[in-house]
Amino acid sequence: MQDAKDVGNQTSAILGEAKLAARGDFYQLDTAALTAAREFQEQFPDAASNGSLMRTAPYGLVDQDLNYVAATGAEQSELTQPHDDAVIACAI
Repeated sequence: MQDAKDVGNQTSAILGEAKLAARGDFYQLDTAALTAAREFQEQFPDAASNGSLMRTAPYGLVDQDLNYVAATGAEQSELTQPHDDAVIACAI
């Protein structure tokens, strides 16, 4: 994530930690990201960046099932931006 110019500090830090924790196991990345995101949020409780909102915005364009769109948006936000404000914004 160090070379990506369009990834925010919070997302970069969390995905970097997840990559290390997963130790090359692709199937562990989601669990590792959730753990890293929770730890980041505990360390920086006011962190509520908009990275997940930018990433989840297209969900509303591809599916008309609003429950699915809201749930998927919220789940995606929790991977890198677990603050309640960010999760709710992604669900809306």
